[in-house]
Amino acid sequence: DHALRLARQSRRMGDLDGSSHLIIDLLPAEQACRVIDAILADQPDAAITWNNRAILMRRMKCPEEALASAEKAIALNAAYAKAWVNRANALVELHRFAEAQASASQALDFDPCLSGAYCAKATALAQMNRLTEAREVIRSGLSLLPDDPLLQKAARVFGS
Repeated sequence: DHALRLARQSRRMGDLDGSSHLIIDLLPAEQACRVIDAILADQPDAAITWNNRAILMRRMKCPEEALASAEKAIALNAAYAKAWVNRANALVELHRFAEAQASASQALDFDPCLSGAYCAKATALAQMNRLTEAREVIRSGLSLLPDDPLLQKAARVFGS
């Protein structure tokens, strides 16, 4: 609340870019959306906030907007692995599975320690009737991140 007040008073909402993950996690969705949009109006090149907007849009069941936000983050920083994961997740929700698989693969090329990328890639592969490959993706993730709860859950779901 204090940070939001200061940013509003100083008319420097862009200063909240690095805290946008807290905004989407702590504020009600509609309020978070208004704050995120204010940050982006003040600082349109805020890649972190664009990525977090993608997460928020997915939570709000707006996958097209989530995809557009993730792609904006990627346009600003092509090596932003988490944005590639959020792009993959939005594409899965849009049933664009081949693109989702490619996007998750790109995320893993940049950062092989993103459990969400393994899960997005496995989901896309499974949706394309490539369950054996999906299971291998999860096993590969677990070989690097054996204690990751998301990957452990995915292993149970996919029967890996």
